[in-house]
Amino acid sequence: MAFYSGSNTGAEINVTPLIDVLLVLLIIFMVIVPTKPRGLDTSVPQAGPAQKTVQQLPPVVLEIEDERGSYRLDRVTVSGQQLEPRLAAELALRSDRVVFVRAPQSLSFQPVATVVALAKRAGAERVALDRATSFIRE
Repeated sequence: MAFYSGSNTGAEINVTPLIDVLLVLLIIFMVIVPTKPRGLDTSVPQAGPAQKTVQQLPPVVLEIEDERGSYRLDRVTVSGQQLEPRLAAELALRSDRVVFVRAPQSLSFQPVATVVALAKRAGAERVALDRATSFIRE
């Protein structure tokens, strides 16, 4: 930057080199900035050939009748060996996978805990205890 004095009143700054530098920087930034924005290439998922239809059905009610292993799944009596496959097949058709467990108040906690674990293995997202069960306090 050069200073020149035309008179004794003061010095003035020569801004021509500053404008030259700014114009060069402007050209450099215009060249560097791409005209097409770049990002990650993404692909939109396509619909599969045939998806399984999920129906809105009422939740599954699983009743424990006694400690010997007799159960009722949606009012149908089921043995202990058939319970998990039948429950898994029943939950596969539902969008809201909730199982309500109902047991008599005289029943101990161990059969209820076993049924809750079995329902989780069968695919239940949530397991709820019914109010008739002795483990729920109002």
